[in-house]
Amino acid sequence: MNSIDSKVEVSSDLGRFATVEGSRLKFHLMPPGFVCIIKTKQDDDSAKAAFELEQLIFPTEMFKEACIADLNHLLFKCEQEERDISGGKRGTYAIPGHQFEYAGIASVVAILQDQQVQTNMGHPLFENIRAGNWLLDYTVTRLECEVGLSRVHAFLQSASSKIKRCKACLKPKYFAKVFLRVY
Repeated sequence: MNSIDSKVEVSSDLGRFATVEGSRLKFHLMPPGFVCIIKTKQDDDSAKAAFELEQLIFPTEMFKEACIADLNHLLFKCEQEERDISGGKRGTYAIPGHQFEYAGIASVVAILQDQQVQTNMGHPLFENIRAGNWLLDYTVTRLECEVGLSRVHAFLQSASSKIKRCKACLKPKYFAKVFLRVY
């Protein structure tokens, strides 16, 4: 059993069945009928961030200043368009085995919607979200110079800072919640 950035405390006779190696609980004896109840707890900062994301209010005026071109930027932009507007600094995002069709959130949302149906939390998109904040940073950075999307940028920047504070295992849930709602 693995955990990320956590402290493992062993109580009573569990030592007969498992050993603690860092933040890993390694079972070495599991006799027939063996039952082990494991209690987990988030650290305070992660729990606070998760609570804030659960209470997140999506501003109704978020798109008030956005025109069609701004919405096109938020949702789409092919590889060449993204390279052109960024002076060649960035193209579309890629995860192992999948180059996004668009630099905007439409590519991410298409995967999220598909994976909601399949309930495949092992998809490379979720692995990428759990492993680091690259996709969050990429998305927020893309929007920072778009005047018509300033409210969307501010909202995503705030939500992203909260997602970054969550435990890795919770990041895909809140990432999906925010991105599907913005979409």
